[in-house]
Amino acid sequence: MREYEIALVLSNEGGLQAVLDALRQAGALNVFEGRVVPFRFAYPIAKHATGFFAFTRCMLSPERVEAITSGIRGTPHVLRFLVVSPPPQLSARNEKRPTSSSPRTSPLEQSVAPASPTLTNEALEQKLEEILK
Repeated sequence: MREYEIALVLSNEGGLQAVLDALRQAGALNVFEGRVVPFRFAYPIAKHATGFFAFTRCMLSPERVEAITSGIRGTPHVLRFLVVSPPPQLSARNEKRPTSSSPRTSPLEQSVAPASPTLTNEALEQKLEEILK
């Protein structure tokens, strides 16, 4: 079983319930129903200028994803959808930052040559005289 997230663009709010029913019939577990948000499309989708965005998360076996996809595709109120498997979340105790004994430097700082020591005016004048000779 893997966690999947399904993003939906719906023509009306009732379309989400049909998708949730299809998920439960396919054997999805822990179905989480996200909020349904109305929004205006940038371009018409199936002759609709406005619609609703919703998402849901569930646990599902990878073999059942194709059945879910075809079930959602047959739902009349779903204009667009996308099924993704989100990356695994790192728990706070498993997340460890690398420790390093030396301070980190950026690649830009590494490529810059070390600055030469500062010269006084007299030393600069002396070097210029040597160069001009």
